[in-house]
Amino acid sequence: MLVEAGWQGTPELKMLCGGEALNSALAADLLTRGGELWNLYGPTETTIWSAALRVEPSLLDPPSVPVGGPISNTQIYILDAHGAPVPIGVTGELYISGAGVARGYLNRPKGSKPFSALRRSARQAILT
Repeated sequence: MLVEAGWQGTPELKMLCGGEALNSALAADLLTRGGELWNLYGPTETTIWSAALRVEPSLLDPPSVPVGGPISNTQIYILDAHGAPVPIGVTGELYISGAGVARGYLNRPKGSKPFSALRRSARQAILT
């Protein structure tokens, strides 16, 4: 929206993008308008962000920028239907654990899982 409105940016600007997948074309455009671009990821079940990645031109392999590695006190796993880690390049579910994961939901039965599970491909996440 800012880019479409003619916003030029500034070299000192640190840009934080989150909420939706960061399109590689938009990321490339933003990299020309500021000092740093960060892709931040976090589902509703975790605090605002669970993963972060400083975007570099070498990461702009379409269609979208990787979500990055876990932030402090967070662990990220890509697991199969049996809860075992999947090999690189194999599709699995993205599990997040750590201090930022909610303990449960208001008015829901006790025993909510201590993980947040989302469908993702292992190649979409850079885990450090």
